[in-house]
Amino acid sequence: MYLEVIQYLESVKGLENDAKKFLFMARDSNQYQFSYAFARQFMRRTIAKKGTNETLKNFELCKKNLKVNRNIPDKVIENELEFENKLKEEFYDGILSDLLEFSRFEMAKIVYGERMKEKIEFSEKTKLLGLKTFASMQMES
Repeated sequence: MYLEVIQYLESVKGLENDAKKFLFMARDSNQYQFSYAFARQFMRRTIAKKGTNETLKNFELCKKNLKVNRNIPDKVIENELEFENKLKEEFYDGILSDLLEFSRFEMAKIVYGERMKEKIEFSEKTKLLGLKTFASMQMES
């Protein structure tokens, strides 16, 4: 229901910013953990329908909001840093996959560059997405 409200707000002209606020308020709730899976439909619509600047702006907002939600009752997190790193890894893998799917190679290159700045290990999936990003750019030129 929460995501449906966000989707509705996003579809109404003039309420797009309210949709973003609602999306990011989830991290302060006691029910939702903000993650790429949570924001995926929002980001996919942005990638498909908005320009590079708006997409990168939303990417930065999502990245900034990737924090462990300590408000969720009964949620036991043994290693908070490890959990946050997993959120970041899933976030970067998800957005890179979606950018490649929509053939937004230049943005994928920027996002991959941001991923390289993170101090977390690269998974095999992340490495493959990086290869696909640069290979796709070579094929395009």
